[in-house]
Amino acid sequence: MKANMSLEPIVNSIHSQQTPQQDVDKCVDCPLCMEALDYDDLGFYPCGCGYQVCRFCWNRLKNDENGLCPACRQPYPDSPIQFSTISIEAVEELKKKKKKQKEKQKLKDAAKSQNLSSVRVVQKNLLFVIGLPQRLSQEDLRKEFIKYGKILKMVINQSSAYVTYSRPEDAVAAIKSLNETNNNTNKSNQRSGSNSATQQQLRASLGTTKYCTHWLRSQSCPKQPDCKHYFPIYL
Repeated sequence: MKANMSLEPIVNSIHSQQTPQQDVDKCVDCPLCMEALDYDDLGFYPCGCGYQVCRFCWNRLKNDENGLCPACRQPYPDSPIQFSTISIEAVEELKKKKKKQKEKQKLKDAAKSQNLSSVRVVQKNLLFVIGLPQRLSQEDLRKEFIKYGKILKMVINQSSAYVTYSRPEDAVAAIKSLNETNNNTNKSNQRSGSNSATQQQLRASLGTTKYCTHWLRSQSCPKQPDCKHYFPIYL
């Protein structure tokens, strides 16, 4: 689309012999359309402030819109301030620079993965309960906790369990109710003189989970939206 564009101020400035597009990787993006600049656009600066856009966007701004530079807000001149083709050597240098930037970003991502792999994140809609009776069934657990809100998932592990609610406020309500019951039970035991240490009590708090390994690797998780680990893009 850009290659077929005809702009009178530009045509006379283009070299008669151009390097084939396939020989040059696109290295820079136009800040307006976010498309990679063509080879001949790399040396195109339509405004004296130095703000670089592709010829297609320049033509659109100048002829179809207000004709002002998006950066300095001054009217575009009739002819580009600077328009010169870039040598193959310069393009190769840009390619190397971009490659180094990608390598640096990969190193940063790897460091992030290593630092966060052992970190646990508090899940505001995840209830963690300990002190459950042995051999408690999924159905019994659901009957006990569904009164606080809609349950998305439950996992029982011996005397503890994770209950995932659809809303964070439901998990908070369950924690508040269970802890109040515990406090009342403790006070009752103290008044009666019974040994509360021998009695099993439920204790609840917000649950924690690790970061999803796919997210740490900048990959999409195939288990979403049901992944049990923390995947920020879905929260």
